[in-house]
Amino acid sequence: MTTPPTPSLSPEREPTPGTTYPQPGGYPQPGTYPQPGGPTVPPGGYQPPKKHRGRNVLLASIGGVLVLLIGIAIGSTGAKTTTTGPQAAPTVTVTAGSQPAPAATVTVTAKPKAPKAPALSTMAGDGVFVVGVDISKGTWHTTGAVGGSGGNCYYALLSSTNTSAIIDNNNVTGPATITVGPGVKAVQVTGCNTWHRLG
Repeated sequence: MTTPPTPSLSPEREPTPGTTYPQPGGYPQPGTYPQPGGPTVPPGGYQPPKKHRGRNVLLASIGGVLVLLIGIAIGSTGAKTTTTGPQAAPTVTVTAGSQPAPAATVTVTAKPKAPKAPALSTMAGDGVFVVGVDISKGTWHTTGAVGGSGGNCYYALLSSTNTSAIIDNNNVTGPATITVGPGVKAVQVTGCNTWHRLG
């Protein structure tokens, strides 16, 4: 009886030395045995190569980790981080024995008001004398008309500088006394001797 030739296989699929298979044309395929009347694989004979599932899972995991690390590295170098929010106050270092500079003292001097010209204490001659400018309020007295009883002394207390705004008026020849009080803004005199403020 002649032994059929053994087909040439790749190194990965080389059978165990000393094992022969009676089927012409190749090795029995997994899952086809036993068949009625067919050959069987002897114990310890050739077994189909197992797939390396564990190695494939490991390689896939390593590849995923590498891709993730590359993505993180690219993102960290290309992106700029901007921090917003309150900033910490600067630190101030004070050397022992040093004294802070004294605060500057600013003195504000009010501009002095121009002094008012003192109100006259006399009314000499004819005219309109403004209260608070030319004369002061108070009691005023005259000896009478210029030229004595042959003359005429006129006075008028005014509520404004208008000579028609008369509060009180009179014509005298002898001595006369008037009171410049509230509401009197000016005094008009004509033909009188000098008026003197009594107080």
